[in-house]
Formats: sequence, structure tokens, C-alpha cells
Amino acid sequence: MKGRWAKYAVTGAMLAMLAACSSKPTDRGQQYNEGKLTQPFSLVNQPDAVGSPINAGDFSEQVKQIRSASPRLYTSQSNVYNAIQEWLRSGGDTRTLSQFGIDAWQMQGTDNYGNVQFTGYYTPVVQARHTRQGEFQYPIYRMPPKRGQAAVPRQHLRRRAERQLHPGLQQLADG
Repeated sequence: MKGRWAKYAVTGAMLAMLAACSSKPTDRGQQYNEGKLTQPFSLVNQPDAVGSPINAGDFSEQVKQIRSASPRLYTSQSNVYNAIQEWLRSGGDTRTLSQFGIDAWQMQGTDNYGNVQFTGYYTPVVQARHTRQGEFQYPIYRMPPKRGQAAVPRQHLRRRAERQLHPGLQQLADG
């Protein structure tokens, strides 16, 4: 009797180990709903995202920044920006994307299931002054002028910048 229960326990443990090995990881939010994707990008007729974008105002601000920082880029992509703006103004429902001429595409991802890892880039904002004032006691200096040279070697720039540093910052840099 004991031997039979031991066989069942060993068989159950083996099945559990096989099931654990065959399951796909979900520790980073991966989903495996629709099987493997065979193309790098697949057109999605009906995106399964629910709700509307929570950062629609940020998009508008980004478009303004693009318009002022890179008029050429803005002009070349203005039809896309305008279509997205109109879609957002109408409520941002993903089921209505095609009505605004916007197509949704799913990326294949590294696992061929559409799970894609995105890298975000962060640009820090440094508050500074060119002159001493209040909490800004160490001014930031500009790059030295090139004086007609095609390119200034990096070592020269570093040495020149070190000479221009405020004495307190020079001590920190040497420290």
C-alpha cells in the first residue's frame, strides 16, 4: 500500500515539474494570448487596450516642443500629429483609431509573442545661472569658442574647461 502511494507522489511531482518547465515567464507582465507572431509587425484590426490614454495632455505638449525645436520634423509628420490630436479630442477610444487614419501595429518582440521591452530615456533638468545668485553659487560656463578651427580635440577642451572652473568646483574635480 505504501509503495503505491509513493508511485502516485513521484508521478505527481514529475508532472508538476514538467508543467513548471513548460510555462512561459510572466514576471515582467508578459502575455501569451494569441500564439506566436510570424512577422516583425502585424496590423491589429481591433486593439485590445481598454480605456483612453491617461497622458493625452502630455502628448499635446510634446507636439508643441517638437514644433518649436524641429520645425522640419514637425512638418514632415504633421499629418500624423494632427490625426492623433483629433483622435484624442474625440475621446481617445482605441476602437475608433481607424476612423482617424491611424493604424495599430503589434511588434513581434524578442520572444515572438509580442512582448516588447521598451527603454525610456530621461533628460535631467538642471536649474542653473550664469552668475552667482541665491542658491546658485557656482555658475555653469559655456563651451569655449572654436575660433575658426574645424574641431577642437577633447583633451584641449577638458584642460581649457578645467581652467575656467570656479575655484571651489576645481577642488571638487581634483578631489
